[in-house]
Amino acid sequence: MPLPHDLRQLRREVTGLVLLALAAMVGYGVTLGMARSEHDTSRRDAAAWFRIGERQLAEGRIDDALWSLRRASTIDRGDRRYGVALGRALTAAGRPDQAERILRPLRLEAPGDPEINLELARIAAARDAVDDAVHFFHSALFGVWPDESADARTRIRLELSGVLLRHGRTEAALGELAALGTTMPDTVANHVAAARLLASAGDADRALTGFRRALRLDAEHQDALAGAGEAAFALGRFAEARRLLAQLDEPSLQLAARRDIAALIVSGNPLAPRLSTAHRRQRLAAALDRARTRVRDCLAGTTLQPSVRARLLAAQAAAEAPKASSRGGRDSMERVERDFERAYALEQAADGVCPATPLDAALLAIGQRREQALP
Repeated sequence: MPLPHDLRQLRREVTGLVLLALAAMVGYGVTLGMARSEHDTSRRDAAAWFRIGERQLAEGRIDDALWSLRRASTIDRGDRRYGVALGRALTAAGRPDQAERILRPLRLEAPGDPEINLELARIAAARDAVDDAVHFFHSALFGVWPDESADARTRIRLELSGVLLRHGRTEAALGELAALGTTMPDTVANHVAAARLLASAGDADRALTGFRRALRLDAEHQDALAGAGEAAFALGRFAEARRLLAQLDEPSLQLAARRDIAALIVSGNPLAPRLSTAHRRQRLAAALDRARTRVRDCLAGTTLQPSVRARLLAAQAAAEAPKASSRGGRDSMERVERDFERAYALEQAADGVCPATPLDAALLAIGQRREQALP
């Protein structure tokens, strides 16, 4: 039985609507697929420009890196890495204000991002805004690192310590270095870097310990040998300093001088313990003879200022004046120390105004260490 006209009409309309819906769904699917494909292509393009920019930045091609990283950041604004890298490049290009304008909004989105905080810390440090730098460095230290990297945290704390030292905040720097504790990865580079900072902070004892740890990992590491030698010298451990500095392949002029002075102290110190009477007398005579010769030759010059000449003459007269007798014989330690004081006083008077030899520097170092040991 044929359907009524109205029913047939309704069926045609329903069929049309179904077909239109199907067509719309197909079109949406095609459009969505195209959009996703285009988005994936954009992300790949941004990633490619990012890799290129990072390589250019590492190679020092700052202008090229800025162009590449701007492309990456513009193509994919959702990836913070590109903005951070662009900020780093702008800082390297000497445009910290532009870098900060990019990094500050990124930090609002991700206040715990360590890389953003690290870049802001460096910008603040470059401006001598030390308190801000410390705040951002600490935010980077305690931020969420993808792999909980002890290496990254060590590098940040070492960098922060260096910033604090450059701005005269020695105690704060020593505190940061102490916080490294046992968390610092046991590598030569880490121990050398930390020990150098300790030496700069005036803590030669802990610096020497750090350099020794590096040498346990690599006994021939030149930077560790140099640092350990200087720290040992500063501590008055001259035999150790001589041994360490003698192992340097190509010492600087300063380190070579330290080595030679240390050797002279070890071989010529009249106050060293466990010397025979003959050796002590021989060393003392050599010290007095050198100090007297230095002052005499200096006074023979014609370019001394009157005040300097007067000071040298007074030291010379004091050194030659007869001394009250001491208890014990002429080889007693009291007599030896008193005679060495004569040589030391002459060297002090000549220091900075008369030509010096390594032996003069050795005698001054012996006298200074003796002064430091006195109560």
